Amino acid sequence: MRTPMMGQAKEHYKSYKAGKRWVYASITVIALGLGLTGMTTAQADTAPVSDPTTPTAVKDDPEVQPAGNGDKQQSDLKTDDESGKLDGVDKNQQPEKPESDAPVSDAPASKPNGEKTIDPVQPEEQKNDVETSDMVKPSEQLKNTVQRAPQMMSRAALVKEAPSIVNQNADEWMPDKATQKWVIAAVKQYESNVKHNASAEVNADTLYRYVADEIAFDYRGDSAGTATNGKIQDLTGLQYFTNMKVFHWANSLPTNGLIDMRFAPNLIDYQLHGVSNGTDPNMDLATFLKTYLSQNTNLQMLSLDQANLTGTLNGIEAYQNLNGLDLIGNQLTGDLSPATKLSKLTSLSVSNNQLTGELPAPSTWSELTHLDVQDNQLRGILPDFSGYTGKFWGANNHFASGLWTPTVYYETVNGKTYKLTPKVQNFDPLTDVVAGIQGSDGKIDQTDAIISLPFSSGAMVVSGTPTADMKGSAVDAWARTQADASSLFKFSADADNPLGFTMTAVGDVPDGAYTIFLENANYNTSNNCYFGYLTFNIVNGEDSVDPVTPVDPTPGVTTGTVTVVNVDENGHVISQHVETGTVGDSYTVTAPELDGYQLTSPSSVTGTYTTAGSTVTFTYSSLAQGGDGATIEEPAAKPETGHGVTVNGGDGDKGVNTVAAKENQAAKVQAGQATMLASHENTAAAQQTTKTTLPQTNEASSASWIAAGMAVLVATLGLAGFRNKRHN
Repeated sequence: MRTPMMGQAKEHYKSYKAGKRWVYASITVIALGLGLTGMTTAQADTAPVSDPTTPTAVKDDPEVQPAGNGDKQQSDLKTDDESGKLDGVDKNQQPEKPESDAPVSDAPASKPNGEKTIDPVQPEEQKNDVETSDMVKPSEQLKNTVQRAPQMMSRAALVKEAPSIVNQNADEWMPDKATQKWVIAAVKQYESNVKHNASAEVNADTLYRYVADEIAFDYRGDSAGTATNGKIQDLTGLQYFTNMKVFHWANSLPTNGLIDMRFAPNLIDYQLHGVSNGTDPNMDLATFLKTYLSQNTNLQMLSLDQANLTGTLNGIEAYQNLNGLDLIGNQLTGDLSPATKLSKLTSLSVSNNQLTGELPAPSTWSELTHLDVQDNQLRGILPDFSGYTGKFWGANNHFASGLWTPTVYYETVNGKTYKLTPKVQNFDPLTDVVAGIQGSDGKIDQTDAIISLPFSSGAMVVSGTPTADMKGSAVDAWARTQADASSLFKFSADADNPLGFTMTAVGDVPDGAYTIFLENANYNTSNNCYFGYLTFNIVNGEDSVDPVTPVDPTPGVTTGTVTVVNVDENGHVISQHVETGTVGDSYTVTAPELDGYQLTSPSSVTGTYTTAGSTVTFTYSSLAQGGDGATIEEPAAKPETGHGVTVNGGDGDKGVNTVAAKENQAAKVQAGQATMLASHENTAAAQQTTKTTLPQTNEASSASWIAAGMAVLVATLGLAGFRNKRHN
């Protein structure tokens, strides 16, 4: 049994000879076929390819409703027309994805179920279709709508968000007359230049026919926003152009502000220029992107020039297809690290902002040909530019090196602080501050030094620091208002830095900041370029005193010590010192000569250094100078004098007396000798004792008393013997 095709009722006529049975069978088959045909029409789920030669009213019309509710669609259309509800799209409502809502492209996209969508209809075809639709009968229009509904599912989002505008004058869905004129002009230009249809009829009545065109909208109003079509107040109605790919706007924004571009998922070029009078004058970049471009991550070019944006570059990394990024003339801060995540960039322009940090290497972006970072607060030595053949602008930053191309100038650099002391009066302000000129090989050109030149005022050095917002020649103008400090410094070559120079203080230089003007030596004879202004600080102080490292009495692991102690005969320390040496080495210590003392011990000692240390003692005695502690020498023998002792004698007794005197003298001598001998023995014993302990002042001597007593005894005995002889 054959399966009947959708929308078909086939009848087969044959001659039978079986009578009424065959007639009834034929009638039954026909009835069943008709029944099945009706069911198939009601439940159609296929999309037969339309005949491109047959115009239809709904082919690629953005207002066609999804299949399944044909009667309801007509009712909705009528309600919209009668009520005049032409309010803008609900920007907070996310479009509902149909079975296929792929962006318009040259190649047909695929639906999730594997079916291919119909290629976008060209504007000429759309125009003819719409004009012919007036001649199509309502029943045929409804039938065609039902049959083509699956093909038009990609428009469901637009239909869901916006009311139908088919056959409606633009006054009803784009109320701003100035906006109408601008859009109509853009459509005419597109039809003429792209579709080569210069005779296209585009006006308020027919504008709805072109909402599917990939039109580039470019508004270039003057500072008042009037342009040639008047001041645009409201962009309502623009949301119907869902295939929009380009949106450019220059100067004054619409009174009611911008609109969320989520209705144009295929937008690839979005540019605002000179719109600092926007409704959100201090919006940060991340908020702007979230508000107006959150669903437009297919952007390839984004320009927000002089849009009065603040904040950092955070959020820009979501637009991975960007090859051009222009954020010139805003108040952006932070560094460039978010932009380094955009690997497809060929052009990066962020001049006239407040960006800080260091400049990423151009090799971060493999296809980069345009890098403009001038007029920011970027600092540091430039990264490696070797291999980069594109254009670069880096003026009016704080870069500390130049390039082989004339692109780095009017740089303001904060240098170091230098301490001047009575012994230190010079310094090189460039060392570790300004590097020099980077050659095309990425290395510093050793043949191009950085030199100091006078300001336009003639001063080589001025007092003070220029403010961070001073740009270009404004720094030189500031220098003319500052005190000339040239007489405080003298310039000379730096032997340690051939690319720099030395500054020497002349006299007393006050504490404070000083600024000089720098330029590369070959500036006028090559393309090498670097010039700018360097500020350094001076503080005055005293020379540091190197602390004396005391001898560590505790020997170290490899150092041994010998302590030399000099004492007198009483053990009192006269002086001492420490000698050091390597453990294991031998030493010889010699006793020093000390004034007023005589060495009594060996004059030198030899030994070996040890980790435990050694002590050598030299003993001295005091020289005889009287007073306490004087040395007592042993007395010498008393010589005979030969003188007699006279007793009452006259001349008669001279001989007797003489003989007696001599005898007596002999006895005295013998007695004296005995006494002297005893005295010597006692003295020797006393000296032997005093070698250890000497008599001190006021100390009584027992030996003297004994000697005196012995003398008295001998004299008494002699006198007694003399009297006895005389008596006899």
